[in-house]
Amino acid sequence: MSNPLRFQLAHTPADAAVISRVFDEVWSVKSMVSPEIIVASIHNGAYGSVVWDGVRPIGAAFAIVGKSLSHDAAHLNLH
Repeated sequence: MSNPLRFQLAHTPADAAVISRVFDEVWSVKSMVSPEIIVASIHNGAYGSVVWDGVRPIGAAFAIVGKSLSHDAAHLNLH
C-alpha cells in the first residue's frame, strides 16, 4: 500500500533546505535557489511548499511576487 501524498507549506529553515535539495535534484544543479534565499523570501511573503510521499520529498514549489522594473504590474516568479 502506498502512502498518501502530503502537501506541506514551508515555514522553517529545514523546509527551505528540502525545497533547495529537491530543485537541485530535479534540475541537476547545485544551489539553484539557496535555502537562505528561500527562508528570507518566505519570511517576507513568498510561497514555499513540499510534496511528500510518506517520508520522501517528491516535489516542491517556490514563488516570489514582485513588481516589474518596466511597469507597475505585479508578477509571479515561480520555480
